Amino acid sequence: MQTTDIEKIVLNSGVGSAVSDKKFLDNTEKALVQVAHGQKPILTYARKSIITFKLREGMPIGCKVTLRKKRAWDFLFELININLPRIANFQGFSQKKFDQVGNYNLGIDNLNIFPTVPYDLTFKNQGVQITIVFKSSS
Repeated sequence: MQTTDIEKIVLNSGVGSAVSDKKFLDNTEKALVQVAHGQKPILTYARKSIITFKLREGMPIGCKVTLRKKRAWDFLFELININLPRIANFQGFSQKKFDQVGNYNLGIDNLNIFPTVPYDLTFKNQGVQITIVFKSSS
């Protein structure tokens, strides 16, 4: 019999057009610390230069944090029971958001649905991409 368990949950937030704004990147990093219950995120850097976006190789473009074991389960419990019900028109989970491997991807448009994030850290509508990675054992 095949069982499925959560291996990790990855929270990724890019700063987009505010890549040159150091304060916005710092606020995004602080907000992810609040969402991840104190776990410090790492910065993600541009792999190649894109002149159209005024982006150079090695520039910080966002941050991400990986939650494992108990922190992943605690985050998932809080996400499902506290945070997602705060979204006004939440229609539930779509089955189309599974990738070929079976991992689930979910995008949150605004970090203000998380009650642990102070409002002054999200002065722009900053979102987060949530990837739930499953491990399966037979």
